Amino acid sequence: MEAERRRYRRVVCEAHASYSVINQVQRGVGEKSTTMNVSSGGIMFPVSYPIAPHSLLDIQLFLPPGSFFYTSAVTVRVIGEVKWSRRINGAERYNLGVQFKQISEEDRERIANYIYGRD
Repeated sequence: MEAERRRYRRVVCEAHASYSVINQVQRGVGEKSTTMNVSSGGIMFPVSYPIAPHSLLDIQLFLPPGSFFYTSAVTVRVIGEVKWSRRINGAERYNLGVQFKQISEEDRERIANYIYGRD
């Protein structure tokens, strides 16, 4: 059995996100997606075209209301690095695993409060 390598707790979360690939003009400008899961260290979400590992993304994440800490939506801004990209079976869509590379402590805390406030 493979050991868990994640540093942060990850939860299923359908949050809206907008992203753009940094230094890539032709694609990824203002694209939108919905996350599949989130942690204080990264997110997973689907995209409509492959994005290479190590690509940097400028991401705005809109966490939905409903946790103990937040009764209204919370917005966080991060720079993330694509760690992996996998084609979704039989579809022209890809799931991305993105690790946060630049995030303020305040925004990391907002995500943690959202995650742990759901319990």
